[in-house]
Amino acid sequence: MQYAGAADVSLAEWFLSVDFVRFLNAVTGRWCRPSEGFVQFRMSDVTTPAFPVHVDAGEGTSFVSLSYLSPDWEPDHGGQLILHKSQESSSGAVIDPLPNRLVVFETAADHWHRVEKVRASERYSIMIEWLPLVRSGY
Repeated sequence: MQYAGAADVSLAEWFLSVDFVRFLNAVTGRWCRPSEGFVQFRMSDVTTPAFPVHVDAGEGTSFVSLSYLSPDWEPDHGGQLILHKSQESSSGAVIDPLPNRLVVFETAADHWHRVEKVRASERYSIMIEWLPLVRSGY
């Protein structure tokens, strides 16, 4: 997998805007700020390993926003996000990385997920971790 800082990508600027923070508040019911160092532009291809079942939680909960950017993605290309009910479950809710799809999910010690291997083409995404603020307001 290749990573690049998102600061130079104009689309990423929108995902860090006050308007997007207000959108997150409407969706999650929490005011959030981006986690330092966790704003990534990702490119995954056939050389990228799958991400096994895992949790992203550090201390407490956070939210992850994923914006998929690959205009030529098709189901046989792989790279789907799978949300699991437990670490042991073998299946879960499948989220296809459709172009222009935005996914927001909460992370916690019991929010298991994985990413399937990309089998063809390339999958581009912008991923940001959002930390809930103690006080409301932005």
